[in-house]
Amino acid sequence: VKNLLAPAPQWQCGGVPITSLCVIERRKGKDKPVINKALVELEGPMSQPFAAFAKIRDQLRLLDAYNIPGPIQYDMEGCKASTDVPMTLQLELGAAPKPLDSNRTNKLMGKFIYSPQTLAMRSELQQWRSARPHRVPKALQEKSIAAVEIREISATMCPEHDMSYIHKFFSNVEAPMVEIKPFDGRRELPSSQKIGVVFSGRQAPGCHDLLCGMVDILRSSPGSKVYGFVGGTHGLFERHAVELTPELCKAYAGTGGLELLGRTVDRLKSEEELEAARSACQDLGLSGLVLVGGARTNTDTAYLAEHFKKKGSKTCIIGVPCGIEGNMVNEFVEASIGFDSASKAVAQLVGNTAIDGSSARKYYYFLRLMDGASTGSHASSSHLALEVALQTKPNMLLLTEEVEDKRMSLRELVNEVADMVVRRAKDGNNFGTILVAEGLLTAIPEFRSLIGEIEAIPMPTPEEEVLPQLTQWSRALFQSLPDFLRSELLLERQSNKSLQMSQIETERLLAFLVEGELKHRQTKGAFKGSFSPVCQFIGYQARCSVPSDFDMDY
Repeated sequence: VKNLLAPAPQWQCGGVPITSLCVIERRKGKDKPVINKALVELEGPMSQPFAAFAKIRDQLRLLDAYNIPGPIQYDMEGCKASTDVPMTLQLELGAAPKPLDSNRTNKLMGKFIYSPQTLAMRSELQQWRSARPHRVPKALQEKSIAAVEIREISATMCPEHDMSYIHKFFSNVEAPMVEIKPFDGRRELPSSQKIGVVFSGRQAPGCHDLLCGMVDILRSSPGSKVYGFVGGTHGLFERHAVELTPELCKAYAGTGGLELLGRTVDRLKSEEELEAARSACQDLGLSGLVLVGGARTNTDTAYLAEHFKKKGSKTCIIGVPCGIEGNMVNEFVEASIGFDSASKAVAQLVGNTAIDGSSARKYYYFLRLMDGASTGSHASSSHLALEVALQTKPNMLLLTEEVEDKRMSLRELVNEVADMVVRRAKDGNNFGTILVAEGLLTAIPEFRSLIGEIEAIPMPTPEEEVLPQLTQWSRALFQSLPDFLRSELLLERQSNKSLQMSQIETERLLAFLVEGELKHRQTKGAFKGSFSPVCQFIGYQARCSVPSDFDMDY
């Protein structure tokens, strides 16, 4: 989808072959085609966001220009909930509490309990939001398959230097792009289509509205149905499908998260998994299968489509870019579902916290922000952290891509933060707000080596058994770390076998080391202020937020 600065009717929508988005990366000792994850550009045609922050960041280190974007804004006309007083006050003044939904049906489907909510049991705000009509591109305004046509517009290709190698994995690397246009003519509609949808990626706002859109448009095809797989990819393998009706989807319009269908491990990699997916689609007679997720999910989508093609399956495979990390963007896809809502929700929390600091005037807040796509020893993107920094104007932003580009050591990072604290203290300001990108440690050269070595060791494993398996330099670094960080580095892996970066308290490590550096400077008379750090991790609070109008429509 392109042209997103224009009103929704002017958005341009279509499709692009996933293979044209692939590059070659080294994974577990082997070269493999994967979707190129978009990092924050420090230079180049898409570097405007970083350049805008870089232009003001020196001023922000001393200037307190904190912004609170506030909660995500909606047109509240006709929404009674927008004028409500606190619920405790309502009850004290005699209002009756809303009853719980005791008539919900529960069905065990694998490891998941499928228990859909009714619209009546939603909050008043959610009920009001569900009635909001979705704004759509002109081509989709009639919400009818008969009113659109799919045109092939141009051939695509992957990077020329990777072409021959990618061809070993995919039979067609020059498939055409397609665009969706309004159609005024008459033609016979396809009927009795069955489309399946799987939530393969991590939680993000706006996914339920995607289901609403699929159901709305497929209603125009006689006898056609949309099926959701309960429990993600495992639900697909086990054929745990439920029909998504307009009534069911209505209760989830404008709601965050993936609670209707849920998700499991976001992986479709082995030959057995690919075949299990194909077999399920064949047994259920699916015309199409839609996988919703980020770069990893859409990479798996390409391999799944190739497997289906080799097996002669007629099921079409579609990937939908979704994720709060915002790295599934390129020249064809300007945004992913969920990034807008999550960044606004995080920005509200960060802005509130920064103003709290400037009110108390005695705390340094170290706020680590989830990026949504932990990649272990591979540096991850910091789009969400940069977006939040642009909205809230913190005193400092520690950006993964910039640290990697400058090859900064941990000592250099600590000194840079300490220098800012000393400068602010000279003006009598012993407080501030520092944003830390979740994947920051993976960009520091010495930590990247350590994390890569630890990831090669099955976890959980006791520390005394890990140490002999590390190289001399990595072992020395590991042993120099505080107890809490050593324990976190040895936690069980996440689903993609990478380190759980969301559990690594990078902000706490930085605060600990900065505090030590400042104490050292105090003994030399180079620092005469005070330093009281408060550490927080922000991410889980936002990735299931009520979606913004943009994410509902997009």
